[in-house]
Amino acid sequence: MKILITGATGLLGPRMAEAFRLRGWDIVTHGFSKPADVNFDLCDKNQAILNLEKIHPDVIVNLVCLSDVEACEENVDRAYRRNVRPVEMLVTGMKCLGLTCRLIQISTDQLYDSPNASREDAFVFRNNYAFSKYAAELIAMNYKNSLIFRTNFFGRSKTSNRISFTDWLFNAFENESPIILFEDVMFSPLSMLTLSHYIANAITSNKTGVYNLGSRNGMSKKDFALALAKEFGLSTINAKVGTQQDVCFSARRPEGMIMDCSRFEQDFCTILPELHKEICLAKD
Repeated sequence: MKILITGATGLLGPRMAEAFRLRGWDIVTHGFSKPADVNFDLCDKNQAILNLEKIHPDVIVNLVCLSDVEACEENVDRAYRRNVRPVEMLVTGMKCLGLTCRLIQISTDQLYDSPNASREDAFVFRNNYAFSKYAAELIAMNYKNSLIFRTNFFGRSKTSNRISFTDWLFNAFENESPIILFEDVMFSPLSMLTLSHYIANAITSNKTGVYNLGSRNGMSKKDFALALAKEFGLSTINAKVGTQQDVCFSARRPEGMIMDCSRFEQDFCTILPELHKEICLAKD
């Protein structure tokens, strides 16, 4: 099976490519400016069609994304070109070429903001990043063989010049730098290793539609950070507990992003791991 991973030079791409290759699959990584198996502008219709015709993948996993919430808020056109346009060109290219490959679209838990765990139909838009990711979902849904995952992930970066949330925490704790740990932001991420495993399993299924994919029993970002520090014996001496109001953001951010993943568990016959058990994978 040949799988094209678009946007594979970000945080999740290297982990996913590694996990997929372990299954014996033929992986083609795509990038724009950073080295990859193929490099082309996915916003350009002609380039998209030409490369899809050459690669002729069985599956496309789209990771192209501008996840910087502030940047999306300040530049709507850039958010569109990074989060929406690539999906448009993938779907257009597949339809033009008559391809029947599977499309896996990676979306975000920032579509939720509730004190309770959110199901797939309970989305809201707090910022332009969330809106652009939902617009991308709508385009992917217009392709009959698509599978969309709303998710969040953590782990160390294997990408040069890209720092993950996990890297930021490790660096701050190891250097005893002052940081604010948000007690008002709740989430339910998976490690990149675990997320890649579940997506690999989903690729071989016949499921379509939108699924939440995260850990069971999420927690606040404060509790996540403190649990990570405890797991790896790191100092939290200069960590301060606070809220998002302690930081000046231009974009409004959701607080309650814990997802109800029961639909995924039921349809894929699995039980997702609890977040506190995932934290031990943060350094891998």
